[in-house]
Amino acid sequence: MKDKNIIDVLAISGLILPFIVFFFDLKCIFKRIFNIPCISCGLTRAFISIIHLDFISALKYNVLSIPLFIFIIIFYILYFLNKIFNKDYIYHFYSIISNNYKVLLLLLIVTWFINLITYLM
Repeated sequence: MKDKNIIDVLAISGLILPFIVFFFDLKCIFKRIFNIPCISCGLTRAFISIIHLDFISALKYNVLSIPLFIFIIIFYILYFLNKIFNKDYIYHFYSIISNNYKVLLLLLIVTWFINLITYLM
């Protein structure tokens, strides 16, 4: 039951957060404080590039943008299929992700270093 609540919160916040960022023109707090890019710096521009099918620019903004975009699409497809058909598609997906958190953490750290190197050049 706890995992179901987490997934619902993720799904709802994932739908609301982009509107908050766009309407309130929020800037990266991490970059403001430390004057270096965070792990997710460039993702908004990268997602806009992906929507315009400009994948090269998306990769330049953030190297994890395309895999993350695909992940988000898969997450929402499975989430809505789960709600419609009352199956455990999303929970199986969630268990795969949660069991491989070390690999994901390593990817985030590598991405952050790439963002830092790109920023410093």
